[in-house]
Amino acid sequence: MVDTQPEQDISLESPPAAVVEDGGDPSVFGPAWLSARTFRFEAQGQVVAPALRFSPKGFISGYAHFNETAWRIEDGQVVILRGDGAPSCVLSPHVADDGAVSLVGPYQFAPDTEHSFHEITPEPGRVDVFSFDLFDTLVTRRCHDPISIFRTVEDKSGTADFARLRQAVETELWNAGDYDLNDIYAALGAATGWPQGVLDVLRALELVVEWDNLLPVAEMTARVRPNDIIIADMYLPDGFLRRLVDQTLRLPGRLLHVSSHGKHRGEVWERLAPTHRVLRHHGDNTEADVRSPTEAGIEAEHVTVAAWTRAEAILLRAGLGAQARAIRAARLRYDPPDLEHANAARVQFELNLPLLVLASADVLAHATAVGAETLLLCARDCHLWARLMRIFATHWRPMPTVRYILASRALMMSGGAGYERYFERAAGRRTLIVDVQGTGRSLTHFIAESGRQATTEAYVVARGASDARALNPAASDVAIRALAPGASDEARAIIEAFNMPLEGSTLRLDALDDGFEAQALTSEFSPRSSALVEAMGLVFTAGLEAIRLHAPTLPSGIAPEALETAAADLLALTPAFAWIAKPLRDDIERSEANVIAMAHAQRVQDDPEDASADPGEIQA
Repeated sequence: MVDTQPEQDISLESPPAAVVEDGGDPSVFGPAWLSARTFRFEAQGQVVAPALRFSPKGFISGYAHFNETAWRIEDGQVVILRGDGAPSCVLSPHVADDGAVSLVGPYQFAPDTEHSFHEITPEPGRVDVFSFDLFDTLVTRRCHDPISIFRTVEDKSGTADFARLRQAVETELWNAGDYDLNDIYAALGAATGWPQGVLDVLRALELVVEWDNLLPVAEMTARVRPNDIIIADMYLPDGFLRRLVDQTLRLPGRLLHVSSHGKHRGEVWERLAPTHRVLRHHGDNTEADVRSPTEAGIEAEHVTVAAWTRAEAILLRAGLGAQARAIRAARLRYDPPDLEHANAARVQFELNLPLLVLASADVLAHATAVGAETLLLCARDCHLWARLMRIFATHWRPMPTVRYILASRALMMSGGAGYERYFERAAGRRTLIVDVQGTGRSLTHFIAESGRQATTEAYVVARGASDARALNPAASDVAIRALAPGASDEARAIIEAFNMPLEGSTLRLDALDDGFEAQALTSEFSPRSSALVEAMGLVFTAGLEAIRLHAPTLPSGIAPEALETAAADLLALTPAFAWIAKPLRDDIERSEANVIAMAHAQRVQDDPEDASADPGEIQA
């Protein structure tokens, strides 16, 4: 075993601070020192979390609350951060006579409340560890359902009824007592009479299919320290599991306890007690990983990260299972380097990417139904979606052309001859203009004003309740499809924020002999918002690659009503993400009046008779 307590002389990643209090000796205090220790979290003397850790990447593990999500060191103090990055507590280090360090400071939102983090000192003769379940905690199956492994073996081997028989045999063995994979196949042979050669082939094939399905859970593997223990109630061979931990999870040297019932019966805690003090156990099973350690006096954390998210479950119900599995795989593999990227991952994997997958299925089906062979995805909202749509369109039949075009309210309302020429080059014989959110007023106005009603339709994913014909009576001739026709202003604003690029809105497009010249605003985003936009782009790319590899083909034939129901269910999730969207929305709203005023000025310049037009008419 490696000593869990590193030397005090650690190089500092931020300005050094001498820690001298209560007679303690001076010591160097920094991120490496802090992230090597385990602490007990107390508020006003009451224990909030018996054992938590400060991860090297700046997260807090062992305790889950918005107000204590992350940390950083500033001027020798530990700043505890909320989920949105705002400080919630500033802690000063104190050293006791025995050398143990406590971090103490007032809670920022209730200054009379003191928060303290006390270092847990090791016991003589025992090693302090966290323990982790293996399957569906540190690793999971890409197919999610373990029974799918047996079905794949049945399909690949051509062995009829294998999946049902394999499951039934294991259930009997589990109820009877201890068992392993060899016992399963011996019992399977006794139950079926299959020759030993057939059983050997099936057993080998099961291990191959199992291995190919294994997927590390990045969030959980990042929590494992060198001395921590992995505990598995699992029938798979020890060598298979050892290779899984060492190679797939990249956690070589971790102590691995394998049995069939050790956690369920509570036996493993008794075996570990003489040499290890388990401060916290992590696992997905409410019996083996929560009830069992709790009864043994060990703090337990129920881990659900490998389960379907609400958004993934919505895609499953809508008939988009392959895409749900691909998004889940990308989500579980993604290892955010900091809090900004963690929030971006939550936004894209648990809301925006599932919504755009769903909308892609609806757009392509609708395009086929109306004979549209060209899809024009509008800037700026569609800058992420266009990349996803091209993947799906490539595998759709008939395959439409997908183009990302410059578009804005200003261009749609008063783009002039230059924009007309630009649009004409992009459009096809029959065209669908696609946007993520809006009322559809500018889209339908542009189509009507340019006389394209017979060849061009509008499509909006989340459409507001405003009447699309209010701006111009001619727009009554324009066909428009909305996946979520009654989307609230709040939901639309949140979705808009999560699809924004860093480039500013285009106000004017002039035709040149060899192309076009665009006049655009600079980005409205602050440095903080810009960092989030960049992070969301990286996360989206990770999801995009998973879909490209594992789920590039959308199923056809899903009923429009099923897609509409799923879209409404997804938009109902938006309030949970409002706090992440807030800085983006604030920046967008600050620039809104400027955009409208400039578009109105351009409109008046192009047509002086429009001088009395209300700038407020220029709406999404």
